Amino acid sequence: VKWMMYWIVFAFFTTAETLTDIVLSWFPFYFELKIAFVIWLLSPYTKGSSVLYRKFVHPTLSNKEKEIDEYI
Repeated sequence: VKWMMYWIVFAFFTTAETLTDIVLSWFPFYFELKIAFVIWLLSPYTKGSSVLYRKFVHPTLSNKEKEIDEYI
């Protein structure tokens, strides 16, 4: 479950980064902040991916569950 949460959050991060990379790469320390964010997601001490998954992804998927099931 831990890795599932990580990969889902990482996929959203990668998608958002792909769309905004041209603009954000001009900011100072962008790449260092990106590395720190990925480390925060992976760290077993901070459980960053679990926090983001439980606060944002899971509630959104729960609210849209019926629509997703109908689409599938």
